[in-house]
Amino acid sequence: MKTSDIAIDTVFTILAAGGLGIPIYKYTKPTYTTPDDFIVLNTLPINFGVLQQCRVNVNIHCKDLAEGVMDIDRLKTLTASVVTLLDDVSGTKYMSDMESQEYHREEQLQCHYSNVRFNVKLIN
Repeated sequence: MKTSDIAIDTVFTILAAGGLGIPIYKYTKPTYTTPDDFIVLNTLPINFGVLQQCRVNVNIHCKDLAEGVMDIDRLKTLTASVVTLLDDVSGTKYMSDMESQEYHREEQLQCHYSNVRFNVKLIN
């Protein structure tokens, strides 16, 4: 059986190789760094069985243009790139399908983010 760490590692590897040009973090952004744009990966619980499924959240953060004004063009571009890299990915041990997408404001960081949720299937 696999853990949700395998799902996050798989998504991280695909995005890191995709040439997005922004930092990608697993679970949380380190407090010592404040890049303008970055991605944070997280998961929901994973089930057990021959075919395991896990939801992976890809949160794409972009610095606001001004206080409370989202950089929608940058968010749309990065979201499209992530979806292109991850939607309908198939390997010998994993598959990925986009499930949902929405925008949120992160007032403390003075940014907005695009939450893209993928259903990642891991084959034992």
